[in-house]
Amino acid sequence: MYNIWPIQVCINELPYRLRRENILLCGLWFYKKKPPMDLFLRPFIDELLELQTNGFWCATLEHKEPIHIKVYALLASVDTVARPLIQNIKQFNGIYGCSYCLHKGEQISIRRGQIRIYSGDKKAMRRMKQHYKYVEKAINEGRPIKGVKGPSIVMFLSTFHIIHSFPPEYMHSVLLGVTKLFGTLWFDSANSNKDWYLGLRVSEFNNKLLAIRPPCEITRTPQSIKNKKWKANEWKSFLLYYSLICLIDIMPRKYVKHWLLFVYSIYIFSKTKFTDNEFDKAEKALHQFVLNIELLYGKENMKYNVHMMLHMPDYVRKYGAVWAWSAFPFEHFNGIIAKMFHGSQYVPSQICKIYSRIRYIKKNSEIFSKPNCSKEGKKLFKNIMKETKIIKCIRYGDDLRIFGKPADITLSLSQKLLVEQLLQETITENVKLFYRFSYKNTFYHSYKYSRLIKRNNSTVILHNGKLMLISGLILINILETTHYIVLGKKFQILDEELCKHKGISTKMFSFIARETNNDIICFPSDFDKKCCSIFYKEDKLYIVPLVNTVEID
Repeated sequence: MYNIWPIQVCINELPYRLRRENILLCGLWFYKKKPPMDLFLRPFIDELLELQTNGFWCATLEHKEPIHIKVYALLASVDTVARPLIQNIKQFNGIYGCSYCLHKGEQISIRRGQIRIYSGDKKAMRRMKQHYKYVEKAINEGRPIKGVKGPSIVMFLSTFHIIHSFPPEYMHSVLLGVTKLFGTLWFDSANSNKDWYLGLRVSEFNNKLLAIRPPCEITRTPQSIKNKKWKANEWKSFLLYYSLICLIDIMPRKYVKHWLLFVYSIYIFSKTKFTDNEFDKAEKALHQFVLNIELLYGKENMKYNVHMMLHMPDYVRKYGAVWAWSAFPFEHFNGIIAKMFHGSQYVPSQICKIYSRIRYIKKNSEIFSKPNCSKEGKKLFKNIMKETKIIKCIRYGDDLRIFGKPADITLSLSQKLLVEQLLQETITENVKLFYRFSYKNTFYHSYKYSRLIKRNNSTVILHNGKLMLISGLILINILETTHYIVLGKKFQILDEELCKHKGISTKMFSFIARETNNDIICFPSDFDKKCCSIFYKEDKLYIVPLVNTVEID
């Protein structure tokens, strides 16, 4: 079994989606064992030092004259296996194995083995000057000091902090760490004597989960909780949108309330913007969540990923929302690397050749847009770049696209009056209605559209705070002007909450609502956020606005 360890970098100044699509492969390790980091990283660090000190001259789209650019390494989004290797400290299962504070941890016996747990609050924080002293002492004494084994080659980078530049990475610590821990813990038969055990109600849980129809932004539809191969983005959707509604009325209330603290804090930390007040509440909620785990679930579940949640707010404060510095873009590129070789011979050579060819094609992509380029060449380029282009649609301005054939409908009197009030014009009752449309690259469809049986893209929250169930997009021509107006049904927002605990309520990030027959109309520009809408009970729905539109699964 061989290991592939790539060195990947992205340009922080690019918008998130461009950053994700322009990952640079700067190094590759292919061997049976993990790489010795000082050896593996040395050429990369040497080049970074050159770029940091001397930089390079480059012409850009905005600057015709060459400008001088210097490159600085800011942070490394790596998992808990790579992080201590690069820092040259002990792993999480060793004494003083926390990368952020001087928590010794505690070795305890569990079943047939032993694990290291990190109970209680975080300890004294690690500091740069202190770390250098530990490095010097470790060299002199030939043993680890407070978990520090010795120097790391990344310490040569003046702008790179040996502690703060390694955030507790969101994808591995939150989703594949804490969320997966509890998502499997609740159904593990080894816990059948616990009052939070849900194994006997797994069918009821699954029925709730599999009935959910998420919007298209959530790329994977729900799978059975028994499936042990969930991806990180599935755990993300489960955490933020599904878990509370699935747990309510199945799990004892005190455990649902406890889980709410985690859901709320990560939801806030995943937004594109959050207030200081929201941050403070999320920080306190996450702190309370961690400290109550030992009391509710036992000391043995105070694992390292759980402990890292105590440090998470510090890095949200430093670097922003958790998606902005997650490993998702790099894991996505790992999937691309995996497709760059076939067979077991000369794997590194295959990867490097294919990567170089793709970079060359991207650099010279303008030749595929020239009139004399063959259709086969253009088609091959689109396939290689995974480019898709919607052809059969109506474009209205830069943001609105409309799909499919329209239906001729007659507006009701109330709908006609609402449209006339909005446009301040007299209209006829007969209009054309479209069931599918895209606004600002976000796809919507009517609740009557039946072809997407596993999706619901028809619930939105407007800028004025009202919730809307989309009936369709109507086209109205007045003189020489075409107007596109969204027609829908209004939700009645109920003064109810799914759960509340320690000053945190589901009302802070979601709604309990009921469908009505009251008409509502708006322009597409009135949309604030698309929502994940889930049936709660009777005629009530649990509606959670999508936390952001930047992240890509």
